[in-house]
Amino acid sequence: MLNNTEVAQAFARGERNAKGNNMFVEDGVVYSWGTHFPIAVWCGNQCLFNSDGYSSSTGRHKNLVWTAIQHALKGSELIYASTKELIDAIHSGVAIVMRDKELNKSDLKEKLLQHYKSKGVNTLKAKNHINRFFDEMDKVELMYAL
Repeated sequence: MLNNTEVAQAFARGERNAKGNNMFVEDGVVYSWGTHFPIAVWCGNQCLFNSDGYSSSTGRHKNLVWTAIQHALKGSELIYASTKELIDAIHSGVAIVMRDKELNKSDLKEKLLQHYKSKGVNTLKAKNHINRFFDEMDKVELMYAL
């Protein structure tokens, strides 16, 4: 079992799984205490980082991850997102599709559509969900660009 600093460093290196006492990496997402609070996820050359607070110990976990990813961010972008936005990105497949390579938005939408189809989701419903997700992400990017 790793200590929390080692878990944060494993995430920063891009490791898919690492286990600590109350912080862990599962499928490339680093969590504090449980899957209800994702701290961050790599999406291609971007790191989505949780902007929400939760508890003092989770705040320490976030600080460990933020510190660990600073070296890994060279040429990458840090985007702050809420817990809900992170969970949506993880569950929608965005994090799965973007994790290993950089894709443009059009390619990403197509990969996500394939992901949804593989799960048996209706094409129109999938396209609507994908477009809503990208609309929300555009709002987040615009908000932090101001």
